[in-house]
Amino acid sequence: MTPKLIADVEQEPMLNKNLPMIRKEKIRSMGFFPLVHKGKLLGKMIVYYTQPHHFSVGELHLAETIGRDVAFSIYEKNEQLKLVSEKEFSDSIINSLPGIFYVWDKDLKILRWNMHFEEVSGYQHDEISGMNPILFIAEEDREFIIGKIRNVLSSGSARAEGNLFTKDKRKIPYFFTAVKVTLNGQTCIVGNGIDISERKNSEQALIESELRYRSLINQANDLIILSDEHANIIEINEVVKSLLGYKRDEVIGKSSLQYYSDEEVEQIPTQIKKLMSGASILIERKLKHKNGKLIDVELNSKMLPDRKILTFARDIRERKKTEAALLNERNLSESTINNLPGVFYLFDETGLLIRWNRNFELISGYKSKDLKKMRIIDFYDDEMKVVIEKAMKQGVKKTIGGFEANVNRKDGSKVPFLFISKPIVYEGKNCVIGIGMDVSKQKKIEEELIKSYTQIRQLTEHLQIVREEERAYLAREVHDVLGQQLTVLKMDMAWLKTKLANKDTEFKERMTGMDDMMDETIKTVRQISSDLRSGVLDNFGFAAAIEWQSMEFRKKTGINVNFYDETDGLNIPQKQSMGLFRIFQECLTNIARHAKATKVDISLKRNAGELHLQIRDNGKGFNTKKVMEKKTLGLIGMQERTKIIHGNISINSKPGNGTTVELSIPEKELTEH
Repeated sequence: MTPKLIADVEQEPMLNKNLPMIRKEKIRSMGFFPLVHKGKLLGKMIVYYTQPHHFSVGELHLAETIGRDVAFSIYEKNEQLKLVSEKEFSDSIINSLPGIFYVWDKDLKILRWNMHFEEVSGYQHDEISGMNPILFIAEEDREFIIGKIRNVLSSGSARAEGNLFTKDKRKIPYFFTAVKVTLNGQTCIVGNGIDISERKNSEQALIESELRYRSLINQANDLIILSDEHANIIEINEVVKSLLGYKRDEVIGKSSLQYYSDEEVEQIPTQIKKLMSGASILIERKLKHKNGKLIDVELNSKMLPDRKILTFARDIRERKKTEAALLNERNLSESTINNLPGVFYLFDETGLLIRWNRNFELISGYKSKDLKKMRIIDFYDDEMKVVIEKAMKQGVKKTIGGFEANVNRKDGSKVPFLFISKPIVYEGKNCVIGIGMDVSKQKKIEEELIKSYTQIRQLTEHLQIVREEERAYLAREVHDVLGQQLTVLKMDMAWLKTKLANKDTEFKERMTGMDDMMDETIKTVRQISSDLRSGVLDNFGFAAAIEWQSMEFRKKTGINVNFYDETDGLNIPQKQSMGLFRIFQECLTNIARHAKATKVDISLKRNAGELHLQIRDNGKGFNTKKVMEKKTLGLIGMQERTKIIHGNISINSKPGNGTTVELSIPEKELTEH
């Protein structure tokens, strides 16, 4: 990659096709200088004259110097852009986490955290930076969490559940994961906490590094050294003062070897031989500052035609810091994504995978070399592929959280996952970053719970039917058998009373008392039979049973009851009518026991394809939330009976405003099944 020099374009055959355009620009002489840095061609620089011109050695040196400055500036800018991109990528990862993120050193000093950590804890940035991480854990969990921290430092990783203790003294259950990593040469703990009580959006503000850019001007900013073949300094520019602390006059005539570190001096003769063979040298070295410190520089040397050695020494301390920061950010991002409890992915606007974590490989069953060629839609069924393709065509504009989908593994099996995705710009391209949690265990538990709940409800419904059948049987037995026997006894006593003409007053009083007791016993038997199973309900229907029960309630309690029937004689099947009737009886029982009401309004009507039963009292009312939290058997029984008959129930009450209970059943359910 040497310069191409054309003293006269009119005499250059290779430019014949382009001569009209070149003449238009009034160009007669041209020089093409490659922009090369670290052996990589980054571009080219063109120098031209309006007259034929032969380039001198000085002009070549100057052009090459400028070319090196331009190439180095391009390289530096690319490196800085990579750092910015990696930093933004790291920020995006941390801010995309579904919970809190934290980094602290082995002395429990907090080094880094996300915005979500501040939002959840309630502490400000300045407050957190001075706090011990253990203070964010509820007191009862601290000893346990401290033990887990020891596990991280000894074994490398740990997981634990504990309560996050916020500034306003709330306790939030969290699932914590942590891993031991080395950042900037020190042992640190990188962790992630997921709120296991509810899902949250995570944001984190990271301190962005201030990057320094060097501007290229019409003079060299590097240290330029001209030395002889024995490495003695012939000429040097003023940059030596700012770079090494020496004045120009202090170093001219001195051997350049004394400014190299001791271990590098031995390599100088070999490098000079290489230069004398015509090769150029680009290498990193350490130069001694006047104060004894070593300065990292990049040396670019070549032998001139007069056998003098021209060397450009560039200060690369900032670049070293940049490279270290870049490596640190990469280590942090890799540690973070590989410490996630689920899968992590990053794909571009075409769906092609760019980055992923180890869990992604383990769960999908694919190796890294396979994933590099795959698109995100390759892991989903056709229906989900259509959704993802549509989203990519429209461009993802906002965070997509909480959507579930089955992931197809390499072996053909499917695993249900819960995903959160977010759009980001990575290395100048629109991309999507996301994480996913395996929810197969939760799915299985949900299915088992639904199955168990269904079985319990079916058993409850069966027990209710058996109970009602037993009550009906007992009601018949009490009414028919015991009632008949008591009636016969009353008739026998009446007969006995007429046959025994005993004038003894005490005898007559006893006979009269026995007769009265027999009447009361017969009434009690009838009442027990009615309570067990209302004959009115079986013989005259639900509306009549409600009206009869309301009158009985008024007789027993003295509470005024008003009943309004607007059903037009709607026939209600036995199952639904008995369920509604038992709920109605429970409401009246609660009113008698607790409400201290003086009035009860009951309405039964049809509306919008539903049967509605409303019971409203003017009693003292109650706090429904507190009562519901107690889960009393009466309320649970009412709710379960309502579900069995496929209805809905609502209870509205406030202290001092009475209580209203509303039941509704779709009329399509009021048919025999």
